[in-house]
Amino acid sequence: MDIVCRKCSCKFNKQQTCLRKNLNINKSADCNDLEIDKTKPKIDVSKDMFSHEPDLAKNRNCKNIKIKCDAKNCLFNKDKSCFSNGIFVGSATSCAPCNSYQEK
Repeated sequence: MDIVCRKCSCKFNKQQTCLRKNLNINKSADCNDLEIDKTKPKIDVSKDMFSHEPDLAKNRNCKNIKIKCDAKNCLFNKDKSCFSNGIFVGSATSCAPCNSYQEK
């Protein structure tokens, strides 16, 4: 499972890849494991966005990652576990929603 995260200030985020071993998604489809690291510099991607591709980590394909999901009516929620092939967590804004949520 690939986990992409745009919440660059989270301590588990490395080049938009989530490094947590387990994730918890709550009923509102938000990531419960978001931990802000105030020492991380804010990244300004706008200045170089047209000169070259962003520097991203290689996809982290984790077969053993456990994602607990309490989001009701999500297509990928089976018995409170996420069974998506990959998830996209976070946004550049203040919250960290699971953007892979798809209503049944």
